[in-house]
Amino acid sequence: CLNPSDARILLQKLAPRLSNVEADRIAKQCGCLPLALRIAGNYLALNNDCTPAEYVARLNNEHRRLSLLRDPGDSNLDVAITLSLSIAQLDDETRRAWEILTLFPAPFDLSTATVLWAQKTTIPQTVVVPLDEEETLEKLQSLRERSLISYDSKNHHYYLHDLLRLTGAEQHEPIRNGLTRSLVDILDQNPPVTSIATRIKVGDILGQLGDPRFTSNYLLPEFMLIPARIFWMGSSEAEIGQLM
Repeated sequence: CLNPSDARILLQKLAPRLSNVEADRIAKQCGCLPLALRIAGNYLALNNDCTPAEYVARLNNEHRRLSLLRDPGDSNLDVAITLSLSIAQLDDETRRAWEILTLFPAPFDLSTATVLWAQKTTIPQTVVVPLDEEETLEKLQSLRERSLISYDSKNHHYYLHDLLRLTGAEQHEPIRNGLTRSLVDILDQNPPVTSIATRIKVGDILGQLGDPRFTSNYLLPEFMLIPARIFWMGSSEAEIGQLM
């Protein structure tokens, strides 16, 4: 990926009519990926009947974004195909682990990935081997080396560019269903066999996955989250007292 300033320069070189603001918006939608930037810049250079604002609006539609970032006359200029080829080079276990991460619209940390990959999910035709924290870190680093995830060193979290997340979207529903069942099973264990910290993390993850029991709680300030999460997780009064 290019840094934002270099991405802007490339776009404006290809399509000089772009202002700095317009180029920055398009670069963000393209994830600053050189191939995506080149396709977008070429399109705007050749199609002066499409304003930059109209093009940005079209890119905002996630259902259409990947289809826009391709050149019908050149199969080598197709973002979806290029990204899919990179993903196809992963072994089955790593590919499924990466697909689980594509469910998250927001950044995630090491502990979130560890909880996700610590479960043998019931995803159809899939076995994700449980990983501990050290193994999770190694796999995250491996995905970073392939540019399939990125790391924000300032905020200490990992994230996926939207284009990568959209590339894995076709598998979202079966993965989401299997993962949700596995995570809910953790919270249904009576007596609990996991720590309160793990159960709070599971509640966070279920909120991000859109479970209606956790979504509204997840959006509350942190100090309000703890009692709400504990309520759903069936924690004891003693555990509640330890967190207050």
